[in-house]
Amino acid sequence: MKSTTSGEQESRKTEYLRVDEPGTSRSSIGHGLRTKQVTLMLFIITVVFVLSFIPHLVLMVTISIKSDFLKEMSPAGVAMYNIFLRSFVINSMANPVIYGFCDTKFRCECATVASNVRRFGRRK
Repeated sequence: MKSTTSGEQESRKTEYLRVDEPGTSRSSIGHGLRTKQVTLMLFIITVVFVLSFIPHLVLMVTISIKSDFLKEMSPAGVAMYNIFLRSFVINSMANPVIYGFCDTKFRCECATVASNVRRFGRRK
């Protein structure tokens, strides 16, 4: 068996250090930028969720407190009630748009799927 000195072990450790490791200049810049992009995207998704759910939540609380709330409404009020009652669906519609604006990988995958769908439709 061959014994290794601490200097040899240290040199082996430095052999494995690559630019890809966290803490190195190029990797940390790319990793930090990607982290900021994902954080911003998730923050936007959270804000859209909260804003789209608040009208629904307010209506549900109002109806539970005041049971004759719907009976006193005008036809225009009932129409607005029905829209706001389903306002949480806005979040489901907004998520793909937000992902599309914020994530290049998502855009590329959507383009690939659309291309495959078009190609499959032409086979008939």
